[in-house]
Amino acid sequence: MADEIRDPHVLAPGRAPTPFTADEIRVGCPAGRTIRLRVDVVGETSFHQISRFFECDAAGATMQRSRFSLDGIALGEPETDRVTWRDLQAHASFPADHTTIDSERIDTAIGELDCLRYTVREGTTEEVFWFAKDLPGMPIRYLTRTDGQVVTTVSVVDNTSSPPGGDARSVARDRDAAGRARNARPRDGLGRPLPRGVPGVPTTPEDIVLSPAETLREAERLLAAGRPFHAHEVLEGAWKASGDDTRELWKGLAQLAVGVTHLRRGNDVGAVRLLTRAADRIEPYAAAAPHGVAVAALTAWARALAARIEQHSGEIPEEQLAPRLIG
Repeated sequence: MADEIRDPHVLAPGRAPTPFTADEIRVGCPAGRTIRLRVDVVGETSFHQISRFFECDAAGATMQRSRFSLDGIALGEPETDRVTWRDLQAHASFPADHTTIDSERIDTAIGELDCLRYTVREGTTEEVFWFAKDLPGMPIRYLTRTDGQVVTTVSVVDNTSSPPGGDARSVARDRDAAGRARNARPRDGLGRPLPRGVPGVPTTPEDIVLSPAETLREAERLLAAGRPFHAHEVLEGAWKASGDDTRELWKGLAQLAVGVTHLRRGNDVGAVRLLTRAADRIEPYAAAAPHGVAVAALTAWARALAARIEQHSGEIPEEQLAPRLIG
């Protein structure tokens, strides 16, 4: 039995060899390595999943996993877990009799990568994983097919730390003068990235400090100007800075602005989802609305707008996309 499992890539009899050993994953995932993946699921809104390694030692690491909308809005709180390198290796340990392993070079957002392609078939379900040979750890692409139809696709967007030796494929992040990660690409009036060098619409500085009243007035002004993405940036700043029981209110107001952003971009499904979620989040504040926020009116507005979008009842007038935030 010992002879059968002597290969460190094989975790147990009947299992296919994994693409990396636990030690290879440990070396390839130093503290600070951050992987951003885009997740697309049929019938659902796409999002980014970010995994970051820290507190790494010989046995394992602490991993933080976060989800963000494609516009950069946090979807819930980050999840943090302690994992061993062996645990991570085991994620790629598949039944040998259901698994085919091939080599393939693929084009990704971080360049062309030489990969091991694992195809795992069970019944009518097929899962395909691409593991980059020079980037030990999680797959850099993954898809699921059911009855021949692609259901889920996951693909790497960014890898901000490389294994020792400095793989040139890792992507350098834009950073400000203080060394903090900042996306320097210009954006249009709805927050969509533009090519570098193209004049864009100024965004809200991330370190801006506004009072609650100033935040509400500025966000309301931006909504009236047809710039809901920038309104969300202002409201998100208040949410992140809030340390009291109004935190969920600010988060809900930011989601209202994101809902309008989705609508203006033509994403009706995302708009309905964010408007409904926002209404549910702010409604509990209606009885004693902080800072004069028009909670009851905003809740009703968000739900009515979501219903109208779902009914496809024609073009929505501009004035209905710029609600008053202060009662």
